[in-house]
Amino acid sequence: MRTPLQRLEAIFRLLDGWEWRRVREASRFFVFAPPARDAAEGFELLVPRDTNAPDFDRALDNCIDAIASFYDTPFNSVEALLLPSSEIVSVRLQGEGFTGGAAPFPQFERMLEHLKRTISRAASLVLTDDPLSDKMPLAARSFVNECWFLQTARGSFVTRVAMPTAGSFGGIQYSLFKHPRTKDAVASTLRGVSTLVGERVLAGDEGLFSEAGFESVRATVSVGVLEEFGRLLRGSGAEHIELSFNRAGDENTIDLPNLSDSRLARLDEFVVFVRERLHTVTDLDAVGTVFEVRRTRRKSGKSFVGMSATVDGRPEYVTFYVDSATLPVMLEHIRTRAPLRVRGRARRLRTQIRIEHDFQYIE
Repeated sequence: MRTPLQRLEAIFRLLDGWEWRRVREASRFFVFAPPARDAAEGFELLVPRDTNAPDFDRALDNCIDAIASFYDTPFNSVEALLLPSSEIVSVRLQGEGFTGGAAPFPQFERMLEHLKRTISRAASLVLTDDPLSDKMPLAARSFVNECWFLQTARGSFVTRVAMPTAGSFGGIQYSLFKHPRTKDAVASTLRGVSTLVGERVLAGDEGLFSEAGFESVRATVSVGVLEEFGRLLRGSGAEHIELSFNRAGDENTIDLPNLSDSRLARLDEFVVFVRERLHTVTDLDAVGTVFEVRRTRRKSGKSFVGMSATVDGRPEYVTFYVDSATLPVMLEHIRTRAPLRVRGRARRLRTQIRIEHDFQYIE
């Protein structure tokens, strides 16, 4: 969580970057003037000085409001610029029970809990690459602890969370990737799922319930994320929800259709449809080059192997487990870069194909 001093330093960095001038100091405020190119006669910005003052947070929010008004931009966009290594997701609840910035505690509690679970499920998808997996890696749980719960915005009840976007996930991961998984992929995943649900599923896009429709969203869907998202919508008790994602001032707003019973039932049907498609297992016969072998603690005596291969004329990453007897063969193929042919019953994950049954290799 940011300290008052960190928030104040972020304001100073923003103003310095925009070439605002500190013109004087008052007893409680630093007084800034706009840069010459944006000169506004008599405009002064008051930035609170005392981080220990009981009204410091309110005074700083007033300062952000003044900057937003000066540039005619939303408060959220300016706040996002003060958090350059994060993306702010806002959930605006509307309905008879959400007026004047208030919300019944049971709805707020359920909505917040499902929002946390939706974020952790998105992090789990990024880490495991498996849209069917119900496992929760430690790194996914830790990601939620790195998020910041921000002050509720004015007006209709709005919950805002800042998700980290800088850096990569460390520690053991449950599938192989050519490059480390970056944290900004979690926010991108939530953006994609929110857009899919709002603009296609709840909007009644019949084309989704087809093989071609599923293939068009395969890289976005996850059973766990969709299920938690649905619970968030139901648990909120809202008639209407607006979602917005803001990264460094780049805002994307998704206005969900009214949450009728029929629309929520349609989301449930889509989850069932996605689950069935993701369970599909096909025969795989591919030739490629082994690029990584990694021991795993999850399966005693087993190692992950990743290879670059061509499947149906397209480059793909193929992964599989091998036992200790086969491990030397894989290590030799890494050393020599010799082609390896593999067969088996495989399932397509988010970014790779995983051989799960009847694995064979042919040198």
